[in-house]
Amino acid sequence: MADEPVQSGTKRDTFVSSAVVRVLRYAEFGAASSWIDRFFGLSARGDYRFYDVWVLGWTIGAVAIFIIVSSADFPTWLQMVVAAVSAARVYDYLLYVLGTLFGAFPRKGHGRLRSYKRLVILLMCDYLETIFWFATWYTMLGFAHLLVTGPKTLTVLRESLVLMVANSTGKVEATSSWSLALVTLNSAIGLFLTSVVVAYFVSLLPRPGSMDESERVE
Repeated sequence: MADEPVQSGTKRDTFVSSAVVRVLRYAEFGAASSWIDRFFGLSARGDYRFYDVWVLGWTIGAVAIFIIVSSADFPTWLQMVVAAVSAARVYDYLLYVLGTLFGAFPRKGHGRLRSYKRLVILLMCDYLETIFWFATWYTMLGFAHLLVTGPKTLTVLRESLVLMVANSTGKVEATSSWSLALVTLNSAIGLFLTSVVVAYFVSLLPRPGSMDESERVE
């Protein structure tokens, strides 16, 4: 019958959540932090300090690489190395954020977060890192793929920041399919990370007490 309730665990039960978790677990094999975790047994030991250093180190590295790329001419092969390493890094933390949302990696933290405040801080570091990685990629594309109005270094950094909320300064224009794809990816990743960071941040805000008895939470 059409109104017959669906019992959990039957063939008619939903498969979307389990399918997403399965895909994320397969995708984890392409993440560098996952292999480091497995090799050194970090999760088994409850070693959270490594991940703190790992995230902070990459954030500082992204800022440093952007400054270096902006002030020096890199040969094409070195630009390719920077692009590959940074893309692998973005893949790594986006996968972790998705895995955390869907509970795909119970091994890390034994299925529980070390701290909600710590999670928000690390997410904000990933957010900042994303801004500088995209600014680095825009800089390496150069004027052959971008039309930049104004000081190039600060303009592309500001554009990367603004695109994190799917907006634009109007000072940078994509002039090739490569640059247009990069701008689109910047907006997509930016919207996702912005939503996640804001959601977790708002959840940490203390809820004021109310004198209205109907609004009190027991």
